[in-house]
Amino acid sequence: MRWRVGGRLVSPEEVCGRLLGRLVDDVADQVGRPVEQAVIAVPVGFDHARRQAVQHAARIAGVRVLRLINEPTAVALAHGWHTRRSQTVLVVDLGGGSLDVSVVRTGYGLVEVVASAGDADLGGQDFDQAIVDYLAQRFAARTGTDPRLDAQAGQRLRDAAEQAKIELSTLTSTRIRLPFLTCDPHQPHHLDTTLTRPTLELITQPLLDRATTPIEQALRHAHLTPTDLDTIILTGAATRMPAIRTLITNTTTPGPPPTTTPDHTTAHGAAIQAAIMIGVHCDAMVWDVTPFALVLRPENGDPRRLVSANASIPIRATARIAGDSGERAGLRLAHGPDTGSPRSPRTLTLAGLPGGPGSVRLVLDVDEDGMVRASTMNEVTGDERPLAVQVEGALGRRELARVAELVAHDRRRDPIGPRLDPSPGAQAMWRRTNGSGLISDVHLALAGDLVEPVEPVAERPDRPVR
Repeated sequence: MRWRVGGRLVSPEEVCGRLLGRLVDDVADQVGRPVEQAVIAVPVGFDHARRQAVQHAARIAGVRVLRLINEPTAVALAHGWHTRRSQTVLVVDLGGGSLDVSVVRTGYGLVEVVASAGDADLGGQDFDQAIVDYLAQRFAARTGTDPRLDAQAGQRLRDAAEQAKIELSTLTSTRIRLPFLTCDPHQPHHLDTTLTRPTLELITQPLLDRATTPIEQALRHAHLTPTDLDTIILTGAATRMPAIRTLITNTTTPGPPPTTTPDHTTAHGAAIQAAIMIGVHCDAMVWDVTPFALVLRPENGDPRRLVSANASIPIRATARIAGDSGERAGLRLAHGPDTGSPRSPRTLTLAGLPGGPGSVRLVLDVDEDGMVRASTMNEVTGDERPLAVQVEGALGRRELARVAELVAHDRRRDPIGPRLDPSPGAQAMWRRTNGSGLISDVHLALAGDLVEPVEPVAERPDRPVR
C-alpha cells in the first residue's frame, strides 16, 4: 500500500516512522539525552508482516527495537509481576483498532502467558463506522444524498459518530446536529437526530458478537473456565462502552467482576519490560506465546503444521524437504489464525532455498518478538544458512534504507517539525497525558529506575469512552 503525498509515494511504515520519530525526539528533549532503543507494545493479532512493519517504522525513526511485547502481556506485567501470590488473570484489551485477549499467570516475578486470542480488525473505530453507516443511510433515504461520498462531509460525520459513542458511554441518548452537511442544486441538507444507547447496541450487535469469540477461544485454549480466574482486567478505551462491559461480564460469569486499568498501563508494562532487558528487574521473567499457527504449504504436496497456535516462544520447528518430491517448488508459509478465524492466514515466501536432488532440513523459528525466522541446516555439519522470509508489499532493504535516510535528513533539517497552534482539545489532551504519569513512566524506564506496579482501579461512571 502506498499513498501519493507531495508528488511521491509514501508507505504506511514511513508515516508511522515519522510519528514515532517525533515521539522519540520529544522524549529525548525531556530526559536530556538521545533515545536509541525502544520496547514497543503491539496487538496480539499482529502477524509476522505487521510486526515487521512496526520494526521497519522503528528503524525509520532511528531507534532499535529491543522487544515487541504483546499489549495484554504488557498490561499483565504492569499489574502482577510484583505480587507475592500466584494469580490467573484474564486481560481483555479493546482499543481503537484491535481486540486482544490473554490468559496470564502472574506472581513472584513471573508473568507467563498461557493462551492468547484476538481480532486484529475489530476495535473502537469499527463501532464509529457502524454509527456512520446508520446515520448516512437514514440521511440518504431522507435527502437523496450520501455524506460518505464527500470527503469533508464524511469526516464531519465520523467525528460526530465518535463523539456520540463517547457520550453514550455515560448517557442514555445524545443529539447529533450537523448543519449544512450536504447540498444539492436546490437546497442544503442538515442532520439533526437523536441516537439512543439501545439503538447503538442494536446496530453494533454484529461487532459485539465478534468480540465474544476471542474471549471464549482464550479460555478454551488455556483449558480454563471463568471460575478458574482470579482477576479480569479490562484495558483500552472501548472497554468503557457499557455494552462491551456487559458482554464481558456475561461471557465470564460466574468469574470475578472485571476491573479497569488506567490508559497508560500498556506503556507502563512496556517500560518494565525495558527495565528487565537492561538488567534493572533481574528477578522478573516474561514468558509469552504465539497466537498463530505456522503451516508449511508446498505447491506440490500436502500442508504440514509445524507450530501450533499458543505455543510458547521462542520455539523451533524443523522439516525435511525432499529434493525430488516437488515440495521445494513454490514453497510457502501460512502464518495466521487457525481454521475458523474470519481472517485468512498471511502467506510468507521463503527465498534462497538451495536446489539439487538431495533433501534439505528446513528450520523455522518464532522468536520472542513473534517474528518468523527461517534457515536451512546441513545435517552433517549442523551449519545453518539463513533464508529470507518475504512479505508481499513490504519495504525492501534498499527502499527501507532510502526512506530512513530521507526521514533522518528531514529531522536534522527541521528537528522540531511543523509548528501548529494547538487547539484547546489538543492542549487538554496533553494535560491529561502528562498528568496520567505516562511521561514519568518513560523517564523511569529510560533512567533505569524502579517502576512501580499499576493496580486495577474501579471504573468511574463519569469517565467517557475515548
